[in-house]
Amino acid sequence: LAELEGRVGPLEREAEKARRGLALYEEKKRADVSLWLFDTKKIREDIELARNNLKLSQNELEIIDQLISDLEAQNENLYNKAQASRAYSEKLLEDIRTATDRLHTIDNELRVAESNFSHSAELIEAAKTRISELEDAKKQQEKIKSEHTEKRSEHERKLVAHQDARLELLSAAQKLSVEVEKLRRELEEALDELTVEENTATAIKVRMDVLDNAKLTGTSKSAAIEAEIEKYEKEGEELRLEAERCDKSTEGFKKSISEKEQIIDGANSALEKLLTERESITAELNSKRVEHDTLVERADALTRMNDHFEGYAESIKFVMREYSAGNLNGHGKIHGPLSSLIKVDKKYITAVETALGSSLQNIVVDNEDTAKAAIRALKREGAGRATFYPITAIKSATETDEIREAKKLSGYVGRADTLVTTDAEYKGIVEWLLLRTVVFDNIDSAADAAKRLKYKVKLVTLDGQIINAGGAFTGGSAKRDSGILSRLNTVSELKTRATALDKDIKSLEKKMSSTDGEIKDAKERLAEATQDKEFLLSLSRSQFAALDNANAKYDANREIVERLKSDLTSLAGENERADTELLSLKEDYAAANERIAALKEFRVKKSEEQGVLDEKVDELNSKANDEYILSAEAKKDVESVDLLIESVDLRIAELNSDVEQQRARILELEEKRKNIDKTKSDSVNELDNLQKEIDNLMQKRAEIEAGNDEFDQEMASIRIKMREKSSSRQLAYEAVIKNENRLSHLEERQDKLGSQLWDDYEITYEDAIGFGYPAVTEENHDEIEQHRSSCRAKLRALGNYNPGAIDEYAEVKTRYDALNTQFVDLTSSYDELTDIISRLENEMRVSFVDAFEAINKNFGITFKELFGGGNAELSLTDPEDVLTSGIEIKAAPPGKIIKNLSLLSGGEQSFVAIALLFAILKVNPTPFCILDEIEAALDEVNVYRFGEYIKRFGDGTQFILITHRRGTMEIGDRLYGVTMPQRGISQAIELNVNEIEGKQKELLDGVL
Repeated sequence: LAELEGRVGPLEREAEKARRGLALYEEKKRADVSLWLFDTKKIREDIELARNNLKLSQNELEIIDQLISDLEAQNENLYNKAQASRAYSEKLLEDIRTATDRLHTIDNELRVAESNFSHSAELIEAAKTRISELEDAKKQQEKIKSEHTEKRSEHERKLVAHQDARLELLSAAQKLSVEVEKLRRELEEALDELTVEENTATAIKVRMDVLDNAKLTGTSKSAAIEAEIEKYEKEGEELRLEAERCDKSTEGFKKSISEKEQIIDGANSALEKLLTERESITAELNSKRVEHDTLVERADALTRMNDHFEGYAESIKFVMREYSAGNLNGHGKIHGPLSSLIKVDKKYITAVETALGSSLQNIVVDNEDTAKAAIRALKREGAGRATFYPITAIKSATETDEIREAKKLSGYVGRADTLVTTDAEYKGIVEWLLLRTVVFDNIDSAADAAKRLKYKVKLVTLDGQIINAGGAFTGGSAKRDSGILSRLNTVSELKTRATALDKDIKSLEKKMSSTDGEIKDAKERLAEATQDKEFLLSLSRSQFAALDNANAKYDANREIVERLKSDLTSLAGENERADTELLSLKEDYAAANERIAALKEFRVKKSEEQGVLDEKVDELNSKANDEYILSAEAKKDVESVDLLIESVDLRIAELNSDVEQQRARILELEEKRKNIDKTKSDSVNELDNLQKEIDNLMQKRAEIEAGNDEFDQEMASIRIKMREKSSSRQLAYEAVIKNENRLSHLEERQDKLGSQLWDDYEITYEDAIGFGYPAVTEENHDEIEQHRSSCRAKLRALGNYNPGAIDEYAEVKTRYDALNTQFVDLTSSYDELTDIISRLENEMRVSFVDAFEAINKNFGITFKELFGGGNAELSLTDPEDVLTSGIEIKAAPPGKIIKNLSLLSGGEQSFVAIALLFAILKVNPTPFCILDEIEAALDEVNVYRFGEYIKRFGDGTQFILITHRRGTMEIGDRLYGVTMPQRGISQAIELNVNEIEGKQKELLDGVL
């Protein structure tokens, strides 16, 4: 019996404990499974919502990308149009240059025609002039030639001194030049008339001398004529040699001009090739710059996201900000999120990101103290939760047999930790996380391997599918280049590509600079060759004029020789006619001298006017800045002077020719003048047409250039829109990243929930559904959660139990009951004990009733004092059994009839409780009492009543009141306040009210 009695009690307790444990376990399991199903359903709904949000953000990103693509297409289209427009503009410019060149050519031909036209007129006039007194006339012409030579030198000096003058003065200079030319023509006409008159007078004088000499003996006159013939023969030979020299010079000029034209053609071809090459370089450079800027913007955006920990949990951002700000120093180093400490080859990124999941965001720290400091900061600021990996605490895991077996299977890629590169100090953490995860090439290989490994190893595929330990499959599509590791790799790739593009851009810029230099050199060579050609053309025209002059002088010389020879044969019959002719010649000589005097006076006056105008023209030309035009004008002036000199010489030679022989020459020259005049008319018409064509081309080109400006404005506007859309795209891209991270986090939570159910109860989702437990709703979720927590707490409090104790207790209890009848003698002992207990209970009843009546009495009094009237009392629910009876509180404030305390307001209920507290203190005073905001629900009036009532107990009891109410503070003798002057530092402030009141009273007494 002793043995059974010793066993029956513990066994009974063990059995009861086992029954309660099994019941609690079943209740907990039911709650766990129901809550797990509720959480799984909610997470699935959240996953579906996250997927929808991801689709929306991806759709928005695609829309923005399409808009950017459209803008780029518009920009490219406008660029092509602008290039085509510029090419057409360049073609028009080339047409303008061609037309201008043709205009200059025709203008030069017209000038030559005008020169020939004027020259033929001079020849005709010279043919009508008689050559008398040739030597005197020549001297006069030499004097004129000397004057013109001095003017020519003066023009050249002015040209050199004023070749940088401004272009706008050319118009005024041209107008004055017209007046100068008009005066020059008048002077030339006067000179021609003067020359004619002087030649006439000279001829008369010569004829008079000849007639006088004719009277001499025939022998002396013949000798004089023969001497003249010999002199002209010598001069004729000199003129022939001069003509040959001029002919050779003209041939040399033609050859030099042809060479210059070839140089100009080559320079134009080279310049056109260089301009085409520059356009190609410019297009390629712009394309490279746009691509470079795009890559840099993407890299900067991703770098900013990394720097600001975009895609990480807020708690992770908070810890890294606090550490960067120095608020977590002194506890060890925070190395950063795991993702920032590892590197993964691009082809393994998806697998490693999937394997690590949210662990990528967990923070690596030096030691446990560092982790605790960070956790305290998170808790203090309510910044969420984070996981930390102390380097000193986490050690590498060991490779299992299943891992070694996996290496032999088809599709095996490697252990996940071997695919990660990191520093040695982090290797233990990486192995702890990934050593027991194996990567396979595809889902088929992974599924086959999982079966052979009996689902004891976590498997991940290269495209991010998971087979968890226990057999759960997780997978689907994975957004590439959206994870944290992918982002880091993308930044590196973008920077590498941007660096390569930067080198290409610098190379292209260097090439463009070299091409610009070559273009500049080609333009300079073209300008120099064109200027040389114009100079050679000017010299050639002068040489042609000199050749024509030399030939004319030679022909005139031959005519004079023939005339002298004719005179020599006709001397015999002229003596008789000499006297009669001398008388007539003297009268003509006098009249000619009068006309010569008048012409000389006219020329002096016009020369003075011309001098004034020449000074003005020279002054304007000195301010002109177009060297080519000024040079041409100056050279034209020099050529005009040379032509005048040559014309004088030619006229002198022609005066000695026979009039009859010159008539045919005059007819020929007049016919030539008609032809030249017709050519001039045609050239003028062609010049007008060309000028109109040039004006039309220039107008078209101006319109096209204006259109090019519009293209540039539209392209600039599109570039602004592209920059705006790029900013919008960045926001959309960040939204996609956030939604992907949200989806990944939810899927990982779903996997963890599945693993948790398997680990705890070894059941799957289908098993849980099959149990048929009532579904958890939002309304009863908290209740079930509390019930589960209660079951857990009860199980923890219950401790370990033995389910076999139930059967064992039943067996022992049967034997014990059989023997229990033998303990009848124990009944008397039990009765005695019961009598003792009864006496003790009677004494307890008496003590309780006395105390209860005293408290009830004080409660009624206190209630009336606090409420200013009303009734309150305490009553027992079972007066017959006061020790187990409940106590009812009845309270009716003044003017109210209350049947239940719940009908009172919150403040009234608090005041009733306070009244009861004071009633107890009156019965059993305590020396020390702490009250924590018991008057918080009272209004201001009742707070002051409460304060005044506290003062009544101040002599016997010391009260410490924790309060925020002003009325309560006012009754205190001392006030203590707690403040936080600095973050994390508290400071207590004490205020002695009695002392302050005493000082205040002293001050008032002093004033009074």
